[in-house]
Amino acid sequence: MNKTIILAILFLTLAGTNSSRADGIENVLAMIEKNNATLKTAQAEMKADCLDNRTGIFLASPEIEYARLWGSPTEIRNRTDVSVTQTLDYATISGMKSRLAKAKDGLAEEEMRMTRQTVLLQARQTCIDVVYYNMLRCRLQERVATMHSIVKACKRRLDDGSTNILEYNKSKIGLAEAEAALSSTNIEREALMETLKQMNGGKAVTLDDTVYATAALPADFSQWLESVNENSPQLQYLGRQIDVGRREMKLAKAENLPRLSAGYMSEKTFGEHYQGISIGLAIPLWENKNKTKSARARIHASEFRIAEVRQQQSNMLKACYKRAIELQKLSDANSKDILSLRHGTLLGKALDSGEITLTEYLLEMRSYYEVLTQ
Repeated sequence: MNKTIILAILFLTLAGTNSSRADGIENVLAMIEKNNATLKTAQAEMKADCLDNRTGIFLASPEIEYARLWGSPTEIRNRTDVSVTQTLDYATISGMKSRLAKAKDGLAEEEMRMTRQTVLLQARQTCIDVVYYNMLRCRLQERVATMHSIVKACKRRLDDGSTNILEYNKSKIGLAEAEAALSSTNIEREALMETLKQMNGGKAVTLDDTVYATAALPADFSQWLESVNENSPQLQYLGRQIDVGRREMKLAKAENLPRLSAGYMSEKTFGEHYQGISIGLAIPLWENKNKTKSARARIHASEFRIAEVRQQQSNMLKACYKRAIELQKLSDANSKDILSLRHGTLLGKALDSGEITLTEYLLEMRSYYEVLTQ
């Protein structure tokens, strides 16, 4: 199957359609998911973010005050004051901050999912390129082997005088051209394998597949697209972002409520001791100004963003779907025609029988392999 078709339907097959997957590619992806440095970093950052979300969700620390006051004039005895105060706020007591922290944990998890999808998608695309070059290498190895046979045959004909040095040189040029194409393919493949090695944390991987996985396109695109949107990490992330924004707006409103402080206070002087409870009230007039407006604005921005992403994703997948269908039809038709022709065998027989010249054979074989490896 043409590499272009595979890349066109890659987004379609990743989202849950039925497909027969190549074990080699899946094994490589499993190793990359385990060893990739970017994913390890993202995992560590997610844990750090979750711990950070757990800060600031508890009551403020109690305040303890101690005062030793010297009297003046000396006839007035010293005074000792002790007080313990705890501030209480509705947002903390009601669990609103804890629920917001859990929502932010979900946001961090969705961000990790997006990173994972990006890394594995890049790895899968690289694996598909490797499979293509594996297949191309096999074809070119066949071509090199054929050209070696042609060169040997031309050498025998040159020795017995049935051909000339020009024909022999043409065969050697054809061999050099085939070997150069094979060498170039090996270089490209090694570069891709090095990329996979880097993505695998510096550990070498093996991928010798020469056949792509069988990918089945969805029969009902609209139903499939709805399923994709439900499982899209990016849309899930934006949805979580809206949920976090709404909780932050509720928290901002709760922080505008008065804060209560309660405690114990003691005052001692010579021969006298006063003690009892203390109650205070803090009214946040200015410190939380515009917090609610800011949270509401972020919610609106996220809603616009999720609509934009949904539309972009729908348009992109629809274009890929149409392109994949047409390319797959074209590839299936061409593959049947090319394989049924047995062009290489027929050309070899024609050359042996003298129906075509070596120059014609080389030109036809070059065209044949170009079509075969597309």
